[in-house]
Amino acid sequence: MKHQPSGNGFALVGLGALANARHDFGAARDHASQAQALLPDTAAEFYNYPAEHWVHLRTTNPIESTVATVRLRRKVTKGPGSRAAGLAMAFKLIESAQHRWRAANAPHLVALVRAGATFERGVLVERPDEKSGGDQHVA
Repeated sequence: MKHQPSGNGFALVGLGALANARHDFGAARDHASQAQALLPDTAAEFYNYPAEHWVHLRTTNPIESTVATVRLRRKVTKGPGSRAAGLAMAFKLIESAQHRWRAANAPHLVALVRAGATFERGVLVERPDEKSGGDQHVA
């Protein structure tokens, strides 16, 4: 399998480890290895975010943590009764649960990620026009 080097050494090591895992566990976990073979770049995508956010990327499942409260209440109350009551119950439960959610590490970097800033090995990479000081004027 050929991979285009992205200049990110960590990503290449990660892809090598992914290939080794596919070789070692491929027969036992065929469905998982096939899914990883379709998207090998997603394993390297981890390093394109700030290092402070890696904890969140590794350990949390935001969809599951949001829905867990609603699922628990639905089971305990044995269903909402009607669709409208279910939507209202889900809304109120999620609204009250959001106060207990953990805040992101380094929230000041979230704006940079959303703006499309480039991170390499978890460190912000300066853009070429920013290195010159940003004092370029069009005449």
